[in-house]
Amino acid sequence: MKIKFVKRIFEAAVLSAVLSGFFSCASTSVNLRDYKRTAIVSVYGNSMIPWYSNNIRGSAEPEYTEGIISGAINRAVNEGDPEVYLAGKRAENAAAALEQALLSNGVDVVSPSSFPDCKVYVKPDGAEKKSASKYSGRGYRVLDSASKKYRTDLVEKTSCDSMLFANFKFEKMQKSGAVWLRVTLSVCLTDAQGKAVYRNKYTAVSDQSVESGRGERYDHEGLCALADSTVLKAVNLFMQDSMDSADVLDAFEPLPEKKVYDDATMAKLEAARLMLKDGVSPEQIAKWQDLPLELVKELAEE
Repeated sequence: MKIKFVKRIFEAAVLSAVLSGFFSCASTSVNLRDYKRTAIVSVYGNSMIPWYSNNIRGSAEPEYTEGIISGAINRAVNEGDPEVYLAGKRAENAAAALEQALLSNGVDVVSPSSFPDCKVYVKPDGAEKKSASKYSGRGYRVLDSASKKYRTDLVEKTSCDSMLFANFKFEKMQKSGAVWLRVTLSVCLTDAQGKAVYRNKYTAVSDQSVESGRGERYDHEGLCALADSTVLKAVNLFMQDSMDSADVLDAFEPLPEKKVYDDATMAKLEAARLMLKDGVSPEQIAKWQDLPLELVKELAEE
């Protein structure tokens, strides 16, 4: 009996160690300034803002999951809800806040906008998560990890020595007759060889709230307006925890609204991009494609 008991303890200890190594990274602390260049590989957020509850299976940090079919149905039903149609903007601004916070703290950041022709951002070699419930920041993909080939290509193309994966989870919580926004930033940092060196979560609750009526009646648009400031709180927590000393970023510059063109104009713009790569002058392209010269010049600066 005693031998069996000791054996069970040993097996439990081994299992615990294996699981611990599986769900955590190589170390519990990191200094981002130790890395010369950091590539932000992925930034994304959820497409809806579910209710937060700390009573799910006794966990204080419940996971919100949504399948492709259910996500598409929910968005179709709630397409007039700002919490749904502003999901892309939330993800884009979260990416902007993260990038600007890193830059303001002296981290040399590599982002998709830095390398518009970097194909590793466009083709993530099967690592992209196919989900209708996620929105990525502009230029990014929905990635939690990447293949060895992906990491190797990214290091080669960008000369980076660390890669950052970020996921923003937006939730709403009801308290004291009001609705508050809750943002959880999950980050994972890997070195140039793809080895995970840091993983953590940072949660922030909005400084302000919107009034709640009976049931679930509240100002949905007002709640969404709290996203940027709450995201910034979570990002600043990450900055303060991931380097020896960090400056708090008081505000960030949201990305400008993305211009929307009809199909015919989009085809012209794509043709213009190809001609620019072939060395054709913006003036000649504007004439041939019947496009405003300023617009063609903007394409040349992308």
